[in-house]
Amino acid sequence: MNFSIRIGRAGSFMGLFCVLTLFALAHPSFAQGVYGSIYGTVLDQSGAVVPNATVTIKSEQKDTTTNVQSNASGQYRIDHLVPDSYTVTITAAGFKTLTVNHVQVNVGEAPKVDGNDHWSAGECLCRNE
Repeated sequence: MNFSIRIGRAGSFMGLFCVLTLFALAHPSFAQGVYGSIYGTVLDQSGAVVPNATVTIKSEQKDTTTNVQSNASGQYRIDHLVPDSYTVTITAAGFKTLTVNHVQVNVGEAPKVDGNDHWSAGECLCRNE
């Protein structure tokens, strides 16, 4: 027996349409992101992690703020930030407050703010004495 299926132009078009539709729905790059993130690890002047520190991210243009706590490993991450310049403030019990200004967040990017990467000379998350 010989079986054959004839597909006319309408059938070819419909098959191509279905394949392209499935590809579009399954492929995440079609949904362009419009956000960025800021992440890091809160460290003291000796390089030890600081758990439960409060990290405040403030938009310099919109004047909105978001707060998170660092985890047991001192790590934090704030997602879904609109592109803007941000001020990052880190506070923890027994430490001086540390502020990093002008952290630029762009679409799809995640600047890292931790350790001594952004501190000016003489700045640190130092213990109060």
